[in-house]
Amino acid sequence: MLERLTRWFIFSVLVTMVPLGFSFARRATEGQLATLNAVISHGELLLISVATCAVAIGELIASGSRRSVLQVLAAGGCVITLISASLYFAYVSSTTSPNAEVVTRTSVWIFAFGLLASAFCIMLAEKQ
Repeated sequence: MLERLTRWFIFSVLVTMVPLGFSFARRATEGQLATLNAVISHGELLLISVATCAVAIGELIASGSRRSVLQVLAAGGCVITLISASLYFAYVSSTTSPNAEVVTRTSVWIFAFGLLASAFCIMLAEKQ
């Protein structure tokens, strides 16, 4: 289980966050404000949340593992995150001047919830 969880975290979570690291480095190099608000205030972390949850749901479904109640809870958390992140990203990207602090805070909360639900999906995907 630890091997699968580690592989998922490195290749699904950390790799999808590389563009955020690049954005931070680019902003700092150009002398611009390089803060969390500046880097993710346009909903970028929401897209990462969607990708992370989608991979976790796919792993859980493909595993064929049968732990019904726990699977429903974990996959349900991922689906809630997918829907919330997608709708909020659509709203943020269509708004002319969203409040950067609110977008950042909401994105971090959605990401944290999705990360937790995704981790549970990956752990439950382990065959018994």
